[in-house]
Amino acid sequence: MPDSEAYGLTQNFLRSLFKKLTGQLEGKVVAGSSSDGSVKVVLSGKLRVVEVRIEPAAAADKGRLEKLVEEAVDDALAGVMELIESEAGRLLGRPPQAGG
Repeated sequence: MPDSEAYGLTQNFLRSLFKKLTGQLEGKVVAGSSSDGSVKVVLSGKLRVVEVRIEPAAAADKGRLEKLVEEAVDDALAGVMELIESEAGRLLGRPPQAGG
């Protein structure tokens, strides 16, 4: 099989895999929160912000609020990455990890 043909097959496989993966992520959400729980961010499986909740007390200090939002977003992003890994593994036939 010539290299160009193999490359084309690989590209088609990856495109198909990506399409299935994005379909599986549709409608799934992951929540993240700040270390003290005063800020909550919800992201979709496609990395769109679905919701942001901030307790009023957290908004009193701008610098602190910025840090709390950063923590919540980072937490939600880590959750989405775990979701993507899990869904991709399922597509590739890997058994689910313990605890996830």
